[in-house]
Amino acid sequence: MTDTTIITFAQQKGGTGKTTLAIELACALRQTGRSIAIIDLDLQQTLSRWFALSTYNNNNDKITCIHSTIWQFHDHIQTLKDNGTDTIIVDTPPHQPQDTQSAIKASDLVLVPLLPSMFDIWSSEETFELISKERIPSRFIWNRVLTDSEIDTRFELPSSWSTLNTRVPNHIDFIQALSSGQSTQDMTTPSIAGQIMSKFSNEVLSLLVPEEMELSA
Repeated sequence: MTDTTIITFAQQKGGTGKTTLAIELACALRQTGRSIAIIDLDLQQTLSRWFALSTYNNNNDKITCIHSTIWQFHDHIQTLKDNGTDTIIVDTPPHQPQDTQSAIKASDLVLVPLLPSMFDIWSSEETFELISKERIPSRFIWNRVLTDSEIDTRFELPSSWSTLNTRVPNHIDFIQALSSGQSTQDMTTPSIAGQIMSKFSNEVLSLLVPEEMELSA
């Protein structure tokens, strides 16, 4: 049995791109040779419906997807660990603090998508409080960014919030890829969005080296 890493995407505010980033990270990490499982905790099942469209659904040695509830969650985690899964990626629902906290508690790293808006920053305070209670390493990631200067000149986050260096743009490639059951990593035409997602996954992997991880609280 191998050591299993659990990465959770958490954000109590809806519409921040958790599911898109969870899919992209899963597909990017799979290209490194890891066995990947995605747990979809959202009642809307957006991630599960993407998986049903994808080529990964017919090739079980690549990515596994499980739609779960918080009552089944820990049993699913244990089964995946027993099966030797390298990385589990959890997509949590918005507006469900108890479900989100349970997922956070089981995680090695929590990633919090953040849109460039003061409203989103204010709304993210609740998510950070959930993470702080469990003292789990976390990183915020700027998502759907128009320009880097938009972030650098307009927004200042609390000093206790750590962000990834990677900033994810608002790019049409995400819509085109995901609507066809792909990720930007799977597109046959080279994609700027795909290159950024590769950078994103490499940065996440660097955080999973224990000595490089910092507590967010």
